[in-house]
Amino acid sequence: MPDNENSFAARLNRLFEEKKKPDGTSFSKQDVVDSSPLLSRIHLWRLQTGKVPRPGYEIVKALADFFGVQPDYFFENDEAQDKPTENTQQEELQVMLRSFADLGKDEQEAVLQMIASLKKLKEK
Repeated sequence: MPDNENSFAARLNRLFEEKKKPDGTSFSKQDVVDSSPLLSRIHLWRLQTGKVPRPGYEIVKALADFFGVQPDYFFENDEAQDKPTENTQQEELQVMLRSFADLGKDEQEAVLQMIASLKKLKEK
């Protein structure tokens, strides 16, 4: 286990220890891997050992959903998380753009109108 008890790896490992199936047994690594096409056994091992200290949002979200926690569980009281990296910002932008592209034309127009309204409020 990584040295820092607040690291992503330590928090992930804590979920494996604390979260249980309805029958009281522990989740296996395979249970987690099977829950998302984004995860493989090797990737999960790298996350648990700290070899991937700051995974992308989609991985964090998949793990949070599986264990029934909020994504910010992995970063609570983590000062480094308060300073988004360029990589994190790019990943968030990609998620937003994909989400926007999935909307219908009317929904996209509504989002654009909300953004325009927020810009006007900010300028005041």
